[in-house]
Amino acid sequence: MIIRRIMQFYFLVLYLWAGYQFYSLVELTLAGNTADFSLRFPLIETFLPLSAMVGLKQLISTGVFDQVHSAGLSILLIAIFSALILRRGICSHICPLGTLTELLTYGRNHLVKFRVKIPRNVHYFFMVPKYMLLFFFIEVILVQMSGADAAAFIYSSYNIVADVKMLTFFLNPSPLTVKVVSLLVVMTIIIPFFWCRYLCPYGALLNFAAVFSPLQIRRQQAVCDSCGICDKQCPTNIQISRSARISSPECTCCQRCITACPTQAISLHNRITAKILKPAHYSLALLLLFAIGIVSAQVSGHWNSPVLPLLWTKYLSQVSVIVHP
Repeated sequence: MIIRRIMQFYFLVLYLWAGYQFYSLVELTLAGNTADFSLRFPLIETFLPLSAMVGLKQLISTGVFDQVHSAGLSILLIAIFSALILRRGICSHICPLGTLTELLTYGRNHLVKFRVKIPRNVHYFFMVPKYMLLFFFIEVILVQMSGADAAAFIYSSYNIVADVKMLTFFLNPSPLTVKVVSLLVVMTIIIPFFWCRYLCPYGALLNFAAVFSPLQIRRQQAVCDSCGICDKQCPTNIQISRSARISSPECTCCQRCITACPTQAISLHNRITAKILKPAHYSLALLLLFAIGIVSAQVSGHWNSPVLPLLWTKYLSQVSVIVHP
């Protein structure tokens, strides 16, 4: 569990630092200085998932890897592959939004002593929106869009400065954005992990890959005393205490149920090798997979864009008038 906490803290600080550096790059470039792209960490393209999905469409249709936001597509592929092998561990170990949500929930649990119990049928109903969002993006991008249309979007001025558009979205939010974000914070205080459970389409996408993962949470019924602590600890509202084997793709392998169990009745199993995977070993395996994925992308030329610096500088001054194609 301690390794997961270290990973969460490290990646949260890394993303915040990357955001600050990118902000500095934008401000310095707009002030007339030569763009220093060493200030732009490719990792910020994590926040361009729709661009990455368009890049995936181009890759599937034409075999051409995204040359503009190369890291964004690489991160998407790494995330999907990691879900196939290690379930949705990225959500509980690496995702900065997941970490911020967990911190908010931690503070809420220490300040507010009530818990909202959501009936199972309501819980499943609330999960519908994230899958509707995911299917909408799949239909519009992966099904309807042609390879040529995908390539045209990738090289559009809008996509080239999509990172700046995202920065502007966070720094100068509209009144509607402030209201929506405030509502999400309030809902997360009332219902822990509200965004992750019910609205995140990225998590919904990883769920489909996680179905095929060989990892599975298991509960030894002979050892379990049915105290229900595991159910209370689960951030995705899985009823662990009622099943011997938990195969729900919603499981993020956060290890909270494992470490909280007073009788050590819960463990993480590999269905192929029939081995128990300790929490520390799982976290290290996830970190290693993520690191190997990034290094592989760098070595193969699928991390740093060969064309983005020139095009980005060209369109930066026009970012306020560039609209979605």
